[in-house]
Amino acid sequence: MFNQSGTTQGDPSWRERWGNRMRDGLLEAFDRAYDGNVLR
Repeated sequence: MFNQSGTTQGDPSWRERWGNRMRDGLLEAFDRAYDGNVLR
């Protein structure tokens, strides 16, 4: 959240968006590690 908003007191209406970005980033990192960093 801090990286997207510049503060830990970000706009609460963005929490779902930040959560989705976090989830997507973690899943992408897992896929890269699992697949051996293969370009798609």
